[in-house]
Amino acid sequence: MMQEYFFENKTYYRTNEWKPDQTTVVFVHGVCGSSSAFWEFEKKLDNKYNILTYDLRGHGLSKRYREYSDYKIENFSKDLLELIEFLRIKKFVIISHSFGTFVALDFIQKHQELITGIIFLSPHYNASIMPKAKIVEPFLNFLSKMKFPMSTTKKRKHLDYLKDYPNTGDFNLRRIFADVSNTSLRGYLYVTKQAYKYNGENILKDIKVPTLIIHGKADTIFPVKWGILMSEKIQNAKIVLLENVCHELKDNMTTITKISDAMEGFLKKIK
Repeated sequence: MMQEYFFENKTYYRTNEWKPDQTTVVFVHGVCGSSSAFWEFEKKLDNKYNILTYDLRGHGLSKRYREYSDYKIENFSKDLLELIEFLRIKKFVIISHSFGTFVALDFIQKHQELITGIIFLSPHYNASIMPKAKIVEPFLNFLSKMKFPMSTTKKRKHLDYLKDYPNTGDFNLRRIFADVSNTSLRGYLYVTKQAYKYNGENILKDIKVPTLIIHGKADTIFPVKWGILMSEKIQNAKIVLLENVCHELKDNMTTITKISDAMEGFLKKIK
């Protein structure tokens, strides 16, 4: 049973009842989403692992920040460290999805001694090298300078993706609108622009802990070839490729079960 908390009135997080003999896993969600993306994974792993899920800055119920510099990847990584230290977590497995991989890579580069295992879901290490970056980045640069309004008091919520947006795939306007509205357009643009600036390639060769990459073959956001290339750059990394699975991992119970099974197989091995 997960319980909800706030750390220093800025970071929303959830934990189950922790037991000293269980492995601790920490989930890091993607851009414009929130920790609710992991609700079904929490249910599947509960009573087997100590679980921490949280909302990244500017996302979900966590504090919104107004300035572009607030959304540097290093700030997301620092937030995670502060939460880990507050909860007195000594060692853990980090599980990140999409944009969360950039946060995880920055954290791993600085604090790999805290990590016992890594699971990357639909990952990339440098979005700027994708062909579509040449098209996307100029628009991001233009739009992010427009200073769209951002309310820090508007009531926000966690989206139930499996219930309200089932089988919506990578590009569903209704779900994307709900996500962006919850994060704010300015926050979404700032985070996305920072993501295109980040390059974590040099970190990959220095990863020494067991690593699993899970990537859907139907991913149209970060195509599967990048997950494969990433697995080749990390020493002894394992990769699981899933048929008929896109970038979004939380709107289909079949996909959730496939990923959970792969996670548990890996977690049992490294325990």
